[in-house]
Amino acid sequence: MPHIVVKLWTGRNEEIKANLAKKIADAVVEELKVDIGDVSVAIEEVNRSD
Repeated sequence: MPHIVVKLWTGRNEEIKANLAKKIADAVVEELKVDIGDVSVAIEEVNRSD
């Protein structure tokens, strides 16, 4: 099960984050030849000051 973690600075809306996660998951499915249900993408927001 591929699990991808993306760290982004805070401030992006949910639609942008969901679109990014979908595109990443689709790329993993295509390259690794796995089912979309086996791929998970987590988006972690990080403050710029951290």
